[in-house]
Amino acid sequence: MQKILLRKELTKELLDEVEETGVFPEEVLQKMAKAGFFGIKIPKELGGQGADARSYVLVMSEIAKASVLPVYMYQALIRSQVGRC
Repeated sequence: MQKILLRKELTKELLDEVEETGVFPEEVLQKMAKAGFFGIKIPKELGGQGADARSYVLVMSEIAKASVLPVYMYQALIRSQVGRC
């Protein structure tokens, strides 16, 4: 499901627009959240998936297959949420 979502949503046109504007569409972020891209290493008792670092790296690898740009944006998003839980 995650691979299909990435192929469908992270199109060249979208990534070009993101690179130009610096804004990642909220609707795509919402779809990624529903597909389990966020909270990978956050403990389950805090609302995350409670997965290990290997799982995180696998997700980053799949995102990077589309483009490295979303990886940087994803990591920035995660860093911006630290301490908000």
